[in-house]
Amino acid sequence: MLRVFKLARSWTSFRALLNKILDTFDEILTFAILLGIFLIVFMILGLEFFANKVHLDQNGNISDSGLSPPINMDNLQNAFIAVFQNLIGNGWNYAMYPFYRSQGVLAILYFDFSIVVLNIVLLKLFLALLLSKFANPTDRVDQD
Repeated sequence: MLRVFKLARSWTSFRALLNKILDTFDEILTFAILLGIFLIVFMILGLEFFANKVHLDQNGNISDSGLSPPINMDNLQNAFIAVFQNLIGNGWNYAMYPFYRSQGVLAILYFDFSIVVLNIVLLKLFLALLLSKFANPTDRVDQD
């Protein structure tokens, strides 16, 4: 780890690149607050639409008195896990399937809209924030 810092001290273009990344932290903080707001909104929507409405029996069929699926929206913690799974795009369709079988088209609309807003729009905004500091041609990174 110390070699990296030693390299950063001697390599001016690498130091300039690190300075550009550090300059974007104030914008990234604003983005993190915006992302947190959208996560909370989708958690509350998920709780409103799906809390304690999806239950599975031992065979995996929808029932009124079974257990909740592994990814559920019965409480705030599980809703955060489900929404975060949508955010990163990891197995969101497997999480959506029991909700779809229980609630129908509402689940498809909720999960697809959350993927579009959280994954596509907000993460692309994050990349745009990072790349905006590097797009300015007057501040070249490779000045030695």
